[in-house]
Amino acid sequence: MKKEKMNSRSNRLKKCEMCEKLISSTEDHPVCMDCSDQDSELFEKTKNLLKYGEKISAAELAARSGIEKKHIERWVNTGRLSSARHD
Repeated sequence: MKKEKMNSRSNRLKKCEMCEKLISSTEDHPVCMDCSDQDSELFEKTKNLLKYGEKISAAELAARSGIEKKHIERWVNTGRLSSARHD
């Protein structure tokens, strides 16, 4: 019985936060493999727009970078981006 519960948990799906394709919820990454490179490129672009020590809201950074606020908030929530703050 325990094995059945474990298998049902490991088979859960979630949506890629970029393209919304279904991916395994056991993956540590919030984006699918197809979107991983694009996510990294967008992150680097966003990070490079920040001045050292600058604190800026996610909305301001989204406006400055042209990148959707939801992605910036995801990077803040996961600790990848610490200079932006939630609005």
